[in-house]
Amino acid sequence: MPKHPEYVELANVRKTARTDAKKWDRTVVLAVLAATYVMYALAALDVGRLHLSTLPVPLTVVGILTYIVASALNQWAMLHNPHFEREVRIQTDRNHAVMTSGPYRYVRHPGYLGSVVGLVSFPLIVGSGIALLGSVLCIAGMIVRIYLEDRTLRQELAGYAEYAQTVRYRLLPYVW
Repeated sequence: MPKHPEYVELANVRKTARTDAKKWDRTVVLAVLAATYVMYALAALDVGRLHLSTLPVPLTVVGILTYIVASALNQWAMLHNPHFEREVRIQTDRNHAVMTSGPYRYVRHPGYLGSVVGLVSFPLIVGSGIALLGSVLCIAGMIVRIYLEDRTLRQELAGYAEYAQTVRYRLLPYVW
């Protein structure tokens, strides 16, 4: 028997695709996925063949540390938000509520912050400056998704508009 069966159940819930996800979400996710493949392709071409933008080796260490921070931030967000799922939807089936603890005290979308930091870490780890261009495309797509998700939550989730007045920043404290 798992030590925390509620987390096992939650992990299974997060894997389940839902039919009430927002229509725009699939399109945005596919665009971010495509940009991710562009980032990987640019890295492969740069590191494997072209060698146009080799980054200094110490940046690999920075990239690894950045990746660890990104992963920890994602896990912290998931631990504090039982409504953290892969699709944007109001979870009426699970009594969706606004989360205000943990990283949600500082930014409204800490899981996305972890993802954005992770997207920057990959090019640093593999040593490709050109791959950073692909990472910028991914981040642009994530910003669109954050904007749309935040708008949805403001309109459809009770208490979110008030929370957004208290926690002013969507992604990065003192920036946006």
